Amino acid sequence: MQKNTVTTTNFSIGHSRDLLTLINGLHILSILACWLSALPLPLRILLSLLLAFSWHFQHKACSADCTYLRYTSNAGWAVAFHDHMSYDSLILKPSTVAGGMLTILHFEVKNCNKTLLIFKDAMSANDYRRLIVLLKISG
Repeated sequence: MQKNTVTTTNFSIGHSRDLLTLINGLHILSILACWLSALPLPLRILLSLLLAFSWHFQHKACSADCTYLRYTSNAGWAVAFHDHMSYDSLILKPSTVAGGMLTILHFEVKNCNKTLLIFKDAMSANDYRRLIVLLKISG
């Protein structure tokens, strides 16, 4: 009898308070820089409105449902985004960075390059550690 040695690991990437703090801080600094500049008032108002819309859509995107990653020892990596639950195979790019507080995942899925920021607080400590180890081993 042959033993099944295929292992599958699933990751659920949820909401990150650190990511929301980063987005809020960058938008606040951008609006502040806009108002401290020497631009004419109508242009400052227009830029502030554009930044407010950007802030709204970025905040909405960060509050969206989870992203799911799957690693299988024989099939590699796959991803499922919040808008559909079918897993699509992905190809990791060499520019992927796995760090202690933040992992920047660069990958190609369906001939489209994507970037996923994964902050440590977006998943459990054990899952984040396991993700980093699998990224370093498989990459």
